[in-house]
Amino acid sequence: MTTTTALTWSLVKQFGFTNPPKIVIGRSPEVYIKYVEAGQIIKENSNGGIKTHLMSKYLSNGNDYCMTLNNYPYYMEDGICHYVIWFKGDKFDRYNNMGNIEDIIQKYMEHNNIDVDCEYVYYQNIEALRSIPSIPHLHVFIKFD
Repeated sequence: MTTTTALTWSLVKQFGFTNPPKIVIGRSPEVYIKYVEAGQIIKENSNGGIKTHLMSKYLSNGNDYCMTLNNYPYYMEDGICHYVIWFKGDKFDRYNNMGNIEDIIQKYMEHNNIDVDCEYVYYQNIEALRSIPSIPHLHVFIKFD
């Protein structure tokens, strides 16, 4: 099952590090079209495909991870921003715990002048629902009032 309507914050906040969703969270029709088109372009024009493209774009600066806005966010109600934390595969285990993930999110929020008291939710999709399984990544949702 894939969601087809914008998710509310009350639903999003039911998910978490130890309770990721068991359903596919959809994108708006407009974002979905852009997502599919971008994937096709990357596959056609990038030696090594999506993994190589994403590694080059987000993890080529020597850092173990990179938190960024999701270019193709899930379909959420207004006021929720969708981010992704990309990890170098061999470094993921070092950070894959709630304390380290929350440190990454807090540092990102401080660096980007986001109120650190905002509510946020984060998780890694279950293995069966990962559209890019070759690069460990977590989804982060920040609720803005």
